Amino acid sequence: MRRPYQENSQYPGYRFAYDGSIYSCWELIHQRGQQGNAAQMGKDWHLLKPWQDQRGYLRIKLRGSSGRTQSRLVHRMILEAFVGLRPQSYECRHLNDDKSDNRIANLRWGTRRENIEDAKRNGRHLRGERVGGAKLLRREVLEIRQIGRTKTQREVALQFGITRQAVCAILLRKTWGWL
Repeated sequence: MRRPYQENSQYPGYRFAYDGSIYSCWELIHQRGQQGNAAQMGKDWHLLKPWQDQRGYLRIKLRGSSGRTQSRLVHRMILEAFVGLRPQSYECRHLNDDKSDNRIANLRWGTRRENIEDAKRNGRHLRGERVGGAKLLRREVLEIRQIGRTKTQREVALQFGITRQAVCAILLRKTWGWL
């Protein structure tokens, strides 16, 4: 039977669980007459509570072997503990695109292309009118393709308030090609 957790020699005093949770045995000790608190490893393990950063990823503060604390991404810590260090030019993939799901079963090291394919497969890849700065709706693109057969690109561009180059890209399916 396998252990329900892994340890990482880079971070003594921490255990990383298959479900993406992180435990610590560090204890803070208040020392009289000194500023701040010291820390030492104890015997009791407690679950650490991560917080969500601006991009939606979970982070945790870990005390390194030097004794200093640093903020780390939970998904990276879980992958490093169970799989190993990140290969060069790879990134962490959340297979279901849920940034808060840090179970080892949901995480893999992979290329940027594989990460994009995950997002497409899960319906989270922004394209078309879902892109924040999109100027056209799906129905307008289909209409441009229809009237682009009889009108010039310049006329179509003026009608829809876009550039002639944008009309050309739509007609050649360089943009909105999936429609």
